[in-house]
Amino acid sequence: MENIVNYIPALSIFISIVLSVYVFSKNPSSFSNLSFALAMVSIAVSETGKLFYVLHPWSVKSELWLKVSWSGEIMMSFLWLVFSLVFARKDYKTIISKWKNVLIFIFLSSIVLITIICAGEQSIYPSAVNNFPGAAIGRPLYYVTIYLTLIFVLIIVNFENTF
Repeated sequence: MENIVNYIPALSIFISIVLSVYVFSKNPSSFSNLSFALAMVSIAVSETGKLFYVLHPWSVKSELWLKVSWSGEIMMSFLWLVFSLVFARKDYKTIISKWKNVLIFIFLSSIVLITIICAGEQSIYPSAVNNFPGAAIGRPLYYVTIYLTLIFVLIIVNFENTF
């Protein structure tokens, strides 16, 4: 099932990496540039998993690529939260120090969730309907999607509160 639409994640990977390298190279000592570059790398990781799953949905490694994709999504939660806290703020160090405990909690919970997804056998199931690749999520990923929704709402609120 080769289709040009299957290669859209490849374009996303390319753009994410190029943008990451470009922004970081503009000022490598800037923490906001570093946090943006790492956040874009998390998008590239997620899109890499999607690309290889869509290109080879019925291979032995299809479950691995879905886990890579979800791991990238979970990495996004922490990395984009950090970027949302430092973006367009003069005194980001004070904000980071206020959010230190929350950031530690989100970082550790992200590590735990990635471990559960990668080690768990009931987290994701590659599937296909009418020759169209898809995936069924298990209970762990159901809770991960709730977690990600809450974190992404927090990220949006932080971006709205930039001054």
